[in-house]
Amino acid sequence: MNFDLYIHETRNKDLMRIKRFWSKKTFTPTSRIRVYWKKNKIIGRRENQDYVGQILIRVHGENILGSKLLALSDIILKKYQRL
Repeated sequence: MNFDLYIHETRNKDLMRIKRFWSKKTFTPTSRIRVYWKKNKIIGRRENQDYVGQILIRVHGENILGSKLLALSDIILKKYQRL
């Protein structure tokens, strides 16, 4: 399994907090989470204290496990979705 985390580069001060968040949610050590910086142009920045970036979990070779993880991610992240 690979864990790739995408974070806006303007949030580099929050890196350890964000990695700890995903580490707890995915039950994996922070050292296994690779970080990729998003370098989007930001016209106006909103202060969102709950920002945790986006995580991509890749499972190689197991389609059933991947489907279960996708369903699990919907359950875990449901409270973070904007309505």
